[in-house]
Amino acid sequence: MERKIRDILFGNRSSRAGTLPLVHTAPAYFVQKMLESKEIKPRECDVFLKEKLAYFFVGRPAYKSVGHDVSHWEMPSCVIVDFQTNASRRMFPFDSGAFARGLVPKYATMIDRDDYALAPDADVVERYIGTFFGSSRAYFMGEAIDRKEFLKNHGILPTEASLHALISLLNGERIGKALDERRSSIEIQFDKAIHLDAGAIRAVILPEIYLQDKNFVKGIELLGAQVITYPMIPLNTDHFYYAIYERCLSYYEQNGYFDV
Repeated sequence: MERKIRDILFGNRSSRAGTLPLVHTAPAYFVQKMLESKEIKPRECDVFLKEKLAYFFVGRPAYKSVGHDVSHWEMPSCVIVDFQTNASRRMFPFDSGAFARGLVPKYATMIDRDDYALAPDADVVERYIGTFFGSSRAYFMGEAIDRKEFLKNHGILPTEASLHALISLLNGERIGKALDERRSSIEIQFDKAIHLDAGAIRAVILPEIYLQDKNFVKGIELLGAQVITYPMIPLNTDHFYYAIYERCLSYYEQNGYFDV
């Protein structure tokens, strides 16, 4: 019988690691509206048609929108939140949108997408990160377990194609220039609004111009969140994403997420 990811995660050779918060990334304008309404609402999805979904990635601000010469409200921002994953609609070990749009190599997309799905068990993220990356820091940095080491350690058979394809994808084999860290970012989908009550938000990362609105900043702090900013240097959007990653890394280090 061909084993799937769940069989490996809950097998006797799996391991566990500390997990990271969930991150929802969007242009600053939409993040502002989410914070003001205190909820992240599902929106029409162009991958899972006829569904409204809210997307998060574990630990990484991996969602991207392309733009040049953007205004401050178009700049990438993110909300870092902590909550359970067992109420999620779906979980995948990669960006399902990139998979659907053919940005993922054919050796992976020729296999049914649902063969990669992660069941929303309470500790599935800890088991996945531990088994495929070894630690939460290695996951954040995109440093997966070596392919040959993984195949040998878990006795992966030639007929277990989805496991071969996944570890190859995580190791960056034949990914081309169009695909980035989204190939290895754990995606979690929700089909209900996420309420940002006090204590749910850990941090918000925004362009530093938002510090000029004292009431807006105070409202974020009243929710118990840390306000983190980055400078508005006139660069293209890709450089802003690097700034957000750097801020996330610093936040996780300072708050002990990599110590588990």
